[in-house]
Amino acid sequence: MENTSQSILLTGLGYQSASAKEELLKNVTAGQWSEVTELANRHSVTPLLYHNIKSLNLSLPEDIAVELKEQFLKQAYRNTYLFSELGKILHLLNEKDIPVIVLKGAYLAGAVYDNIGLRGMSDVDLLVKKDDLSRVEKELLSQGAVPEAKDRLIAEHCPEFSYTTPEFGLRLDIHWALNPSKYNCLAEVDGLWSRSRSVLVQQFPARALSPEDLLLHLCMHTAKHAHDMQFRMLYDIAEVLRCHADELDWGVIDDRAREWGILRAVYIFLSLAKEFLAADLTGEKLDKLCPEQLDESKMVLARRQFSNTGASNNIFRQSQPVAQLWGIKGLAGKMAFIRKRFPLSHEIKFQNDADAHPWRIYLYYPRRLKYIIKKHGAAMWSLLGGNKESRAAAEEVNEINALRDWLMSG
Repeated sequence: MENTSQSILLTGLGYQSASAKEELLKNVTAGQWSEVTELANRHSVTPLLYHNIKSLNLSLPEDIAVELKEQFLKQAYRNTYLFSELGKILHLLNEKDIPVIVLKGAYLAGAVYDNIGLRGMSDVDLLVKKDDLSRVEKELLSQGAVPEAKDRLIAEHCPEFSYTTPEFGLRLDIHWALNPSKYNCLAEVDGLWSRSRSVLVQQFPARALSPEDLLLHLCMHTAKHAHDMQFRMLYDIAEVLRCHADELDWGVIDDRAREWGILRAVYIFLSLAKEFLAADLTGEKLDKLCPEQLDESKMVLARRQFSNTGASNNIFRQSQPVAQLWGIKGLAGKMAFIRKRFPLSHEIKFQNDADAHPWRIYLYYPRRLKYIIKKHGAAMWSLLGGNKESRAAAEEVNEINALRDWLMSG
């Protein structure tokens, strides 16, 4: 084994046998373990690393062993409180007969991973039916939840609202679709609901995506986060493969990946889960998912993105629209791009009181402009000032944007 930090981390996370891991990791030095721990923190897999290697016959430096254990206990403690808060929300919505699909981290931590302390959660994502949005918000506000946005705009480019609960500060992202319309892939929502299954989360009834939809959603979500890919994302995929190995219908996965327009993402991230983590996936299944005329350069770029996580301070990662606008050639194209960020008045529908107070529509525009200047002003100024480093950084971001769009368009 090449004893780089990444290869050591991936061995510790991977699905090899215990004896194989011990053989590969027995000569890792104290200095290398320190670098591996730092890398694990960047990829949000420190508790997983601790869990996977604690039973191995390895002699870790004492300070490293203590740090890994502390990170695991800290995440388990935090997740216990998050699940407690989530249980209250589910109980509240169940009382009102509002169906909810628990997405991503909250479902994975509770139902796929072996221990709720292994999968970190920065927020909780819930999918509700669009017709239930007003009812959901009413219940959340009645409990003191605070909306993130004052103007909560129901639009194709914004398929979620965010709230923060008062007691523990849990961030809730309430979705009515999996993706905004700016991406070319489409997961048909009615189908997600019809295929969903009943589960218990904190002993409260909820729903979860079917195993095939869950795997596809994780691949689509990873592609959407092309700028900050983490090994945790690949581990999520590998854990679904492990947990649902006997249930997954690979013919359905193939057909639905093509239907959603994410076959490229599915093939590349399954391939990388196998390559990086030794995920349990046969080459035969992968070969059947391989898109025609696969662009190998995109595979190389995706692999690089995982390896570069946390290594860049590119300001345009947080100001991607600015980089995109800069990269568009011609005034007409630039104006069309801006137009998408400022919907016309007849296209605007707010979550609350839009019909009773139509004048609110016109307040949306100055607020939106203020938000854009606050968030993206520094990036815009650096480009307008002719800074060569900024232009190179913007080009780098656009290269990753092109990867993301390619992954989510076929």
